[in-house]
Amino acid sequence: MTEAPGVGVNNQSIYKMMPDGSTAWGAHNGTAPANILLPWHGKTPGLLVGSSHPVSPSGIVQFIDVNAEDVAVSRYYIGSAWGACLRKAIVADIDNDGENEVVVAVASGLVRVFYADRDQADYPGDEPWTEAKWEVWTGLPPVDILPAGSDGLWIATAAGFLNRHDGSGTMIACVSSPELPVALVPRADSDAVDLVTATAIWRLSGTGELLPAISVPEPVVRAENICDGASTLLVAGSGALFVY
Repeated sequence: MTEAPGVGVNNQSIYKMMPDGSTAWGAHNGTAPANILLPWHGKTPGLLVGSSHPVSPSGIVQFIDVNAEDVAVSRYYIGSAWGACLRKAIVADIDNDGENEVVVAVASGLVRVFYADRDQADYPGDEPWTEAKWEVWTGLPPVDILPAGSDGLWIATAAGFLNRHDGSGTMIACVSSPELPVALVPRADSDAVDLVTATAIWRLSGTGELLPAISVPEPVVRAENICDGASTLLVAGSGALFVY
């Protein structure tokens, strides 16, 4: 069996590491340690990496082709205004057009949607990554973003609202959360998602209906889906882990 190369993150750099321990290449981010490292399955397989500068309130999302001999990077610029630090980035076909989008959410309240499966040559101008497909302003920092079934996007905000936008960016639903959201977690069995708060899990239907909650034993600070959406992993402030 042939061992595959790996990718590692250290300080402000990303490295492609070979099975023998050697480094094929290294990319210096120049910003805070990468806080996102996602497999990327677009036209050119690779990684999606997001970073925010520790002092200057700016952030970028970069695509890295890990199969290239040299680092090939595309950038989705998310701004340098105060509060533009990256909160989250996801990859999904949120408008059901057969092409992925990169969705980035920043602390200032801005959520921007970019074409993902297109090369720089497909865009005019010197900085094609600054051109968003569409964007929305949430007013307060977004807590989480998640594709809404086959079309659209859920945005959970620090104000306690869950906003659903269709594939063109138009808001089609606004739901008030019983508590401040911690995370949105997809479910594999339906268009519903799990709304996770500090003390409970709520099932949020595709139409915005909140179904009865499951109480959790300790205050939750983070949540992730596991087993392809079949279960939800909760991380409590104490460090305890729970699976539902």
